[in-house]
Amino acid sequence: MGLNPGDLPHWHAATTVANMASGSSDHERDERRVFDEVIHSPIRLQVCAVLAASADPVRFSEVQTALGITDSHLSKNVRVLLDAGYVDQSSRSAQAGARSRSVTMLALTGEGRAAYRGHAAWLEHLTRAPAQS
Repeated sequence: MGLNPGDLPHWHAATTVANMASGSSDHERDERRVFDEVIHSPIRLQVCAVLAASADPVRFSEVQTALGITDSHLSKNVRVLLDAGYVDQSSRSAQAGARSRSVTMLALTGEGRAAYRGHAAWLEHLTRAPAQS
């Protein structure tokens, strides 16, 4: 799947959570609402959102372009997700003319996808909570 720079601004946490939770009972959604300190960082939350939107691994460069951040900033945040076991990183060979080059691919692990869904559900619940006066 190729991402365009304009793909990410269309992402909205509440919409994403609503799409993920469709067909689930309120009780099932309650069990999955979990604050996740690793994912809560704005960059890591966006990385997870981009990766969750794809069934296939996504090129590192596509994630970088979608988020509009530097290579080093993305690398630092991906490292945290890797260390938590939330992301898999692999390399693939890609033809560039007559030469072959290595391309870094990123994908959410099962644990990472569950953690992202739980955190997104927690955020949605938080934004829907009745105002306390």
